[in-house]
Amino acid sequence: MKRCLLPLAAVVATLPCPALAWGDKGHEIIAAIARDRLTPQARAFVDAILATDSDTLTAPDMVARATWADKWRDSGHRETASWHFVDLELSAPKLATACFNFPKPSDPPSAGPSQDCVVDKIDEFEKELGDPGTAPAERLLALKYLLHFVGDVHQPLHSSDN
Repeated sequence: MKRCLLPLAAVVATLPCPALAWGDKGHEIIAAIARDRLTPQARAFVDAILATDSDTLTAPDMVARATWADKWRDSGHRETASWHFVDLELSAPKLATACFNFPKPSDPPSAGPSQDCVVDKIDEFEKELGDPGTAPAERLLALKYLLHFVGDVHQPLHSSDN
């Protein structure tokens, strides 16, 4: 019996399987760490913004909302796909190339352009979130995108290419 199990185990161990890599869990962990480090005032600010959200793609809390941008992209909004990456070539890392030559930001940032990178989008959404003149609906989008994109830049395969 042992003679049969060892070769079988070797074959099973070498079978290809999908690498889910970061996925929801990675984003949720990054958001949980961030939430734990917020001041009470900042946490109340984030909670107040998220309390206005009626979107059902994810649960309404900060940790679950960190996965929202992937769900949004996958539900028919492919125009946001390149926002999740900054594929710096390992042999010639040029941020301008990886960020589509830094396109002019749109107003509001959630409107595009589709050819942009996570570095630009984090900058744009951070400014928008901090601007008291930002409309509440756009502030909510900025927060949800930031929650997700900060997780994206912590994933090595979202920031380099070869």
